[in-house]
Amino acid sequence: MTRPYTPIDCSYYDRLEEAATLRRVVTIEYMQDGQPATVSFRITDLRLLEGAEWMILDSGQSIRLDDLLRMDGHELPGSCQVGHSD
Repeated sequence: MTRPYTPIDCSYYDRLEEAATLRRVVTIEYMQDGQPATVSFRITDLRLLEGAEWMILDSGQSIRLDDLLRMDGHELPGSCQVGHSD
């Protein structure tokens, strides 16, 4: 069974989209198998797969967005909560 996905902060997602659009090489720090890992690549795509959001790097690697810790030293804030209005 896969673990539930926790949406990331909306403004942080916008940063990821900007980096992908500008084709900037970014340094990504994330959790991999319970251990911190770091890679530097371009983000080629952001997509929803199997109920979770993922970034696809130009290396071919996929990173689940709720595993992110930092991009270019900017720490990932709390999750994006979408409220319902009555």
